[in-house]
Amino acid sequence: LPDILDFSCVNQDIIYITFEDGSLKKSTDGGANFHSVNNDIGIDKIQVITENIGYGSDGVTVFKTINAGVNWVEIFHVEQTTFDSAIFYFINESVGFVKWQNDLFRTIDGGETFTYLDSVTSLMLRLFAPSENILWGMSVEVPFVNPSVLTMRGEIMSNGSFTKVEGLPQFRSIHFINPTLGYGLNGGGEIFKNTTGLLHLNSTNTTSKVKIFPNPANDLLNISVEKISDPNPEIIIFNSIG
Repeated sequence: LPDILDFSCVNQDIIYITFEDGSLKKSTDGGANFHSVNNDIGIDKIQVITENIGYGSDGVTVFKTINAGVNWVEIFHVEQTTFDSAIFYFINESVGFVKWQNDLFRTIDGGETFTYLDSVTSLMLRLFAPSENILWGMSVEVPFVNPSVLTMRGEIMSNGSFTKVEGLPQFRSIHFINPTLGYGLNGGGEIFKNTTGLLHLNSTNTTSKVKIFPNPANDLLNISVEKISDPNPEIIIFNSIG
């Protein structure tokens, strides 16, 4: 079988899987059997919400189906000028979030319209929303720390404004049971538990305490560290494969 790119489950019986060869398959018996679903548009990311409603993306366009994948309708499209992909996460059949390049958008009508929320400074490859008003963004895919790769937590306030915090630790996956209880997996395989629903372990200001130059590095690497309160600081350097 070709490599699996993504999968999504409606329940214990209904499963959708996208494959590297461009195929999309569906099971209605818990994975015992699969049959092909229309994927002429090349969906590689998928999230199914109900037995009939689901969302998918080919990287530059987000699509929606209301008939279990028989037909897909474009709901969000951008002109691809970089290698960035349009990533998305829907909390239910109506409310969802989309990130394209540095911009975040939200829909509350199933993709009929999208509202711009804000821009983010760090790269993000995944989104997760524990509620209709809270959004997490994560991107780390490697087992070493890159100061430009941060975790984001954003919230739509009661007055309609969007506030966000971008900071550490870096996560490659986040899942919340409810808005205040969740777990995060970092690039080194460590699992963190969050019982506040907030991102406060480290702020983006901590990254300014360590400066590395020149960048890109040559044979001589300078590491400048500001005065810190820890009496026994430690610096760990990884190579490109961690």
